[in-house]
Amino acid sequence: RLSKLTLFYFKETMICLSGSAFFAANVMGAAGLESLLLVMCLAEKDAVLRASTWKRFSKGKTGSFLTALGKMNLDKLIELGNEMNWFPKNGIPESFKRNMEQHFGSKITQEMVARLPGVDNLPVIAGSISRESRNCLHPEKCLREEIDLTQTSGITACLFMLLCFSAFAEAESRKHENASCTS
Repeated sequence: RLSKLTLFYFKETMICLSGSAFFAANVMGAAGLESLLLVMCLAEKDAVLRASTWKRFSKGKTGSFLTALGKMNLDKLIELGNEMNWFPKNGIPESFKRNMEQHFGSKITQEMVARLPGVDNLPVIAGSISRESRNCLHPEKCLREEIDLTQTSGITACLFMLLCFSAFAEAESRKHENASCTS
């Protein structure tokens, strides 16, 4: 069921992107990222149970693995995914740059890439930015904080979400390549 939900979110993300509904694309994409990370947790349950992020999160919680997993928010899932090496540590994914270039041209892509921080955990930061923007859909958050949702903020959040997905996809692709080379 969770895999089907993940695919649904990805399809909805693409529909939103094709309609230039960037904030909506980010909302769907962040939901897709969350469900994808949950799928990964289920697929790699034994390794997740050994992870320090999981141990800290589940300390003092009762119930099954699924019950505890269902209480993890996207921030914690991203933290766990980072520890589990589900995101590469080498900055901006090449597939993200290629897609940016295809949609926006090389000049805009070079300008955007130059503005991104040159940090090793950029995909993790990107996921957190996407999550923070997604959470702006809650009206009570707008009561507590001054939030100015614009097309630019929607595009920015959406790009960070796509960067995070690209990084995840590249990391998983490398794992599968390495596994087939050792077989």
